Amino acid sequence: MIDIKKKGAILHDYMAVKEGGAQVACQLASLLDWKLITSLVSKEMNPKDDWQNLTLDTLGRDPRTRYLRPLVTLNRWRRFKSNYETLLYSGNYCSLAAPNHPNTRNIFYCHSPSRFLFDQYEHFLTEVPTIYRPIYHRFLEKYRKQYIDSINSMDTILVNSLAVQRRVSNFLGKPSTIIYPPCDVDSFSYADDEGYYLSTARLDSLKRIDLVINAFKMMPEKRLIIASDGNERKNLEHLASGSNNITFVGMISDDKLKNLISKCIATIYIPISEDFGISPVESMAAGKPVIGAAEGGLLETVVHNETGFLLPPTFIAEQICDAVNILTREASKSMREACYLRSKKFDVKTFFAQINDILNT
Repeated sequence: MIDIKKKGAILHDYMAVKEGGAQVACQLASLLDWKLITSLVSKEMNPKDDWQNLTLDTLGRDPRTRYLRPLVTLNRWRRFKSNYETLLYSGNYCSLAAPNHPNTRNIFYCHSPSRFLFDQYEHFLTEVPTIYRPIYHRFLEKYRKQYIDSINSMDTILVNSLAVQRRVSNFLGKPSTIIYPPCDVDSFSYADDEGYYLSTARLDSLKRIDLVINAFKMMPEKRLIIASDGNERKNLEHLASGSNNITFVGMISDDKLKNLISKCIATIYIPISEDFGISPVESMAAGKPVIGAAEGGLLETVVHNETGFLLPPTFIAEQICDAVNILTREASKSMREACYLRSKKFDVKTFFAQINDILNT
């Protein structure tokens, strides 16, 4: 049996925000007692003393350099070497280090193949200023080749959902094993609702928060709390201006977020083809149902009409209104036990047992 506590390290792209991949990397490092090697660590992430930080953010915070930072980051990861017997890669940039470790056991925990290289290439390209697009296009073509080479250097590929498994097969032609991300189910609790619905999705265009806001603008008698942040916050706050039933609270502590989840009627999480999405699991762990979209990872977490309500993949704001009116306070309470039982499928204990099995085979 491998001594998993002494012979491995977790590599993760960056720790800039509390997104799902970063949380999984932290949990892996904690569960396995392995060093976490990362970059771009923010104070928000509360880095631990034993984290190894590659200090890749050499360009500072000048917004004019934002499109150069990936070049610096990729170059540093491409040159990274270590003497660990096992490296577990949790992210796409850091995977470029794999070809440097031919005698190491390389395990890739894939949250998704880089979507800006594949199925969402056109979307991400439109977000780049026109003047930079030819350069960005050439950069992506070079990165795609390096990325595929890095995947070919992996001994084992793990994925966080069936949706991602299909992408790995379609885009990379590789087999993979599903291990769902962990949720510390027992750290969540149920409380009587205080009459509001809750959105915790990051504030960017792929999460479709604008549709949620438009829906609640049509329902002034229903309350919505948005507990997150992102590059679309100003636009979304402008969209919600004048609607007293919609409140932005920004990024808050884990304890405050869990408290908000425990006291909501239901959560709303409707991103475009989400990889997995831990937010619905956290909602169910607190006994609260989810209004989601019937695509991506939500098809594997939320059970329609049992632990929430799934909208069709292509929907309009009026259909969100219909779902809110279906998931009343009474309906929410009736789903409490089913939600909790469903969340246990994704408990951190199950995750660790499955990771342990992989490492010891």
